[in-house]
Amino acid sequence: MMRKFLSVLLCAALAATLAMGCSSGDQENKEAETGASTAENTEENKEEKGTIKIGCGAMTEYGATLIAEQMESLGYETELVMFDGNDLPAKALAAGDIDALLANHLPWIETFNANSGTDLRMIKPYFYYSPYSLYSTKYDSVEDIPDGAKISIPNDPTNMERSLVMLQDLGMITLGDKSGEFYTVADIEDNKKNIEFFEVEMTATVANIKDVDAGFSAAVAIEQSGVMEGKDWLYMDASSVNYPVSLVVNAEDEDAEWAVEAMKLMKQEDVMQTFDEKVNGVFVQYEE
Repeated sequence: MMRKFLSVLLCAALAATLAMGCSSGDQENKEAETGASTAENTEENKEEKGTIKIGCGAMTEYGATLIAEQMESLGYETELVMFDGNDLPAKALAAGDIDALLANHLPWIETFNANSGTDLRMIKPYFYYSPYSLYSTKYDSVEDIPDGAKISIPNDPTNMERSLVMLQDLGMITLGDKSGEFYTVADIEDNKKNIEFFEVEMTATVANIKDVDAGFSAAVAIEQSGVMEGKDWLYMDASSVNYPVSLVVNAEDEDAEWAVEAMKLMKQEDVMQTFDEKVNGVFVQYEE
């Protein structure tokens, strides 16, 4: 009788062990299936949401990469499209070749809209601004710049005007009345130091910095050139904060989730801390 009882117990234990094994195996299979299903759903969501193309230049590539990462955390595919001209991203956006850009400051975008009949919108919260300054590889101070100096200046309206106003603030020129919406070199009333101006495309100002006595540039462009540090300016435009840079889209996408939510995520403390550590002061976080 005892043997029969022990036999029954052994059979029961064996059955329980097999049941547990099956249960564990079923659970693992379910988890594996769930994981695969989640991955499939994520990929399906990305396919449904499509790919967001973000235009940028060398100066803004790092910031655009961070924004792309935030969009991907929302379930979107992203693609960075690089441009080598200051106005090329805006033209591509207006034409519908890209979905957004991170390249130009707000006054530049507003002027582009006015001149091109476009309706590009900058998304809030704004991302950052870059100190805009006068640089020289030959002189250590503004006072050292000689009469007859060669100075490079951006040829687009907004950046030309701010450069000329800076030179007036420094007492190097006197501006008369504006002949148009923005100051140009034609509006210089008194060129006290007989400066010779070289008008160049904004992205090319750094390329010839060694060929002139001084030149205007955003700090990030100088830093990336390797010629000198972005903080080694002779004179910095105190109004740089009025030239914020952020994601720009066509008007119909101004309220799009991928644009609005991504820029909100950019203000997360860990994201902005990483940004600050990387940019070495050539970009400054924009605060409302």
